[in-house]
Amino acid sequence: MAYDETAKAIHQYLQGVEYPASKDDLVSTAEGNDAPPGFFERLVELPIREYSDHQDVAKALDGLRRPELRPDG
Repeated sequence: MAYDETAKAIHQYLQGVEYPASKDDLVSTAEGNDAPPGFFERLVELPIREYSDHQDVAKALDGLRRPELRPDG
């Protein structure tokens, strides 16, 4: 997910979260805002810690390891 896409998703699906927020706060807020499975799953992958603001969450999400592409064969 590109940073701009992440920022838009955070704005939409984490609306109402109060910072600093725990990972559990983020996950439960996204669930309550009907976040799509892909965004929700990325939140679940975040490290357990407090996040200071939307920008902190966006950086953490964009910093998650992406699956490596493996050549066929």
